Amino acid sequence: MGQQQLLLVVLVTIIVGTAVVVSLNILGESVKESNKDAVRSDILSIATTSQGWYQKIGMMGGGDRSFEKITFDDVVFAMKGVSDDGLTAWNENGTYVIDNRKTDAYTITGYPSSDDKYNSDKPLESMNGTALKAFVTEGDIEWKKN
Repeated sequence: MGQQQLLLVVLVTIIVGTAVVVSLNILGESVKESNKDAVRSDILSIATTSQGWYQKIGMMGGGDRSFEKITFDDVVFAMKGVSDDGLTAWNENGTYVIDNRKTDAYTITGYPSSDDKYNSDKPLESMNGTALKAFVTEGDIEWKKN
């Protein structure tokens, strides 16, 4: 009878241990997906406020129907910091880059902080790995695949 109980204890320990490992893996993936969702939300916030800036006349601090000079100083966005040129910003969710600025469109790229290649201590150097990209025009936001 003692051997049977010992075997049962070992079996239960293995099952519980496996369940804990699987749960932690699922939780880790959930955190990464949640972070990507937050980056998507930040990109949408940046894009929609930039569309308003685009419409506003230059005398009132707007883009005067052009995205050519847009920077993070022109959009409402909860950021922790911005680069000297105003084209890169970061917050706890990740790093964001404005590029390909043209009269009628620009691109915004977000790099989630949950990516393994992201360095929270140096967010301006963390622009590799997973990237979420959107193409912004006056009336549209189109998500691009990497």
